[in-house]
Amino acid sequence: MELIKKNVHMNRLKSHIVTQLTLDDDFNVPDVNDDIYRIITKDGFVLQNSTKVQDGKVIVSGSLEFKFLYGGSDDSGKIHHMSGSIPFTETINCDNVFEHDGVTVKWDIDDLNIGIINTRKISTKAIISVSVSCEDIYDIETACMPDEENKVLGLKHSADVTQLAICKKDIYRIKENIDLPSGKPNIAEIIWDTVCLKSVSTKLQAGKLSITGEINLFILYSAEDENAPIQWFDTTFSFSNSLDMPGCDEDMIGDICVSIGSSSVALKNDYDGEPRCLEPDIVLDLNIKIYNEEPVVFLTDAYSPECNVIPVYGQVTYNTILTKNLSKCRLTDKLKLDSAKGQILQLLSSCGTPKIDDISVTEDGLLVEGVVTAKLMYISSDDKSPLAIADEVIPFSHTVEAKGVTEDSLSFIRPSMEQLSVVMTGTNEVEVKADVLLDCLVLNNNTCNVITDIDTEAFDSSWLSSRPGMTGYLVKAGDTLWDIAKSFFTTKERIMEINELKSDMINPGDMLLIL
Repeated sequence: MELIKKNVHMNRLKSHIVTQLTLDDDFNVPDVNDDIYRIITKDGFVLQNSTKVQDGKVIVSGSLEFKFLYGGSDDSGKIHHMSGSIPFTETINCDNVFEHDGVTVKWDIDDLNIGIINTRKISTKAIISVSVSCEDIYDIETACMPDEENKVLGLKHSADVTQLAICKKDIYRIKENIDLPSGKPNIAEIIWDTVCLKSVSTKLQAGKLSITGEINLFILYSAEDENAPIQWFDTTFSFSNSLDMPGCDEDMIGDICVSIGSSSVALKNDYDGEPRCLEPDIVLDLNIKIYNEEPVVFLTDAYSPECNVIPVYGQVTYNTILTKNLSKCRLTDKLKLDSAKGQILQLLSSCGTPKIDDISVTEDGLLVEGVVTAKLMYISSDDKSPLAIADEVIPFSHTVEAKGVTEDSLSFIRPSMEQLSVVMTGTNEVEVKADVLLDCLVLNNNTCNVITDIDTEAFDSSWLSSRPGMTGYLVKAGDTLWDIAKSFFTTKERIMEINELKSDMINPGDMLLIL
């Protein structure tokens, strides 16, 4: 007989590899730059150029983009900047990965060190963690019998199956024009900029993906007056937009990772022709997965009172959503800063990045442990080096509610920074308060034995004639009316009618008459 079949689009995590990449190179100071006497602070990010998937391996290429602030001499107090790039190509071995699989690559700079070889040469060394997740996008096939096939009876299992509706990568570009406040002097050169993403939220709409959040922008700059001290400007602006997302619906469930891919800050003249306008250009990388929960009926068993049914069995594995929630972890810590850098006179800026180190299953849900890496910039009492930087690490631990989660569940937790505030509590002490958002999606794996095809044939006449016409049956533990009806080639309805049963509930020890 011909079954009605339907495809369900799904994804599964095939492998997850975390490895480390070490990069190092030496750089000469350009002739136009002053000599380097001390490194004040540094920063960097990984720019990914391409990802190539081959059977058993993933080849990634990109570059480490770095920049740093430095003092030009021991006694001048002037601050300069320099940037550089280290290209790389890395082959990562991944078992059970094939060319058609989807691959997501994430980068974390575990350590970035810039050392002074001499006043005209520096060495750059970095340790980068590379996380490669390989997913298989596949279809499972469900089957059910046509309604007109009354001679074959089917046992059905219904489940809310989580299907992958949309899987794509995209970018969202943010451009702003920001004028300096009237009390600030004109900009001669931007020496340093920091761009931080916070309070990001996404919302699914009909055919759209809405994204909102805030950007914190901080710059250090030299003024047009060469005798003026170093200047700074700190501001926060909001962004909001809707991206076209065909096939998206507000009832679907999104697992969307938003991160800064690249950023730059250009200097422009304002309406009066003066260099007072900042134009930040920020590219957000979007890793988008949108799921749709749909009831699916699986055919798990079949028989017929009129013919011999020969089923073909198979096994399907499908996902169901256990939980989707957004929780907030609040942390407070007091930090002692390095007294060798002088006393804190004024805090200039603070920026934090959350990172998850470990996720473990507990009775109450998922225990998330990680750190917030905070960079604090302040003016110190050291006249020779008034600009000081503190790189601090603040640990956090938070339990995300996920009742019923197991070690076999698929857990996706996206950390993001909502707020970070720093206040002075002493000459060398600050209090840090931070809110970390944990966007959590947990999927459970389910396995079901199903019928993929059915063949029928007539009963053997000699076997049929040997069957008794009437039987008394004593119900055993674990019996169902379906099992009993199948073993005696009758129907549940016929057994209920003969035994005057009002429901199909039976108990061990019940005596049934079967015709």
